[in-house]
Amino acid sequence: MFITNYYRHSLQRARQANNSGQRYRIRVGSSLINPANFLPHYLNQQARANFNFNLVPVASSFLSANILFNNLGQHVDIVGDIYDQTLLNKYHCNAVKLADLQFQIVCPFYSSLAQKAQLKPTDLAGQTVNIFYSPANSYLHEVRKVLKAVNCTVIEWPYLTSELFNSANDRQELAITTPLWHNLAPFSKVVPVDWQRTVPYGIIYSQKAPSIIQHFIDQL
Repeated sequence: MFITNYYRHSLQRARQANNSGQRYRIRVGSSLINPANFLPHYLNQQARANFNFNLVPVASSFLSANILFNNLGQHVDIVGDIYDQTLLNKYHCNAVKLADLQFQIVCPFYSSLAQKAQLKPTDLAGQTVNIFYSPANSYLHEVRKVLKAVNCTVIEWPYLTSELFNSANDRQELAITTPLWHNLAPFSKVVPVDWQRTVPYGIIYSQKAPSIIQHFIDQL
């Protein structure tokens, strides 16, 4: 039922896009995990002036993420997300980097770590840390190596979900986050870490995207 409704609503949005008037309407995928409200901070004045943007809600699940990336360009033109070359190769996508997002720590509000302005990796020694982890993602792999090196107990989640942060909060454990995911843990404290561990964030689009999308990318 989800997939049927997804494609039915996507077809409606695609038809509306064809009646966009003078400015081309770009369909931006958005979910709890990939919020579109994070993207406008990185759009320059020229891109804002020359294009209209339509929000296309996408469910936050592993299944819907696969549908989204496998069909970029058909129902959704672009999505703002973290990425690595493995993801781009898997889904035959391109990406333009807008920022490097720092990996941070989510702490229970009343933990001793939450009282610090910044953490050192050694502050995490002996803690249990939940992490969205894919062995193929070199950026996440580096974070996991640091956690293991300071004797953290690492709980690996196979894909990103709000349940990761709910579970960590319920058990008074830590979790790895980025500024993109702050809305997934509103009842916990996010604390920066003194480490050089970042992940690229940018606009992901299909390798077969129409020329108007490439024109938009060129204006960034």
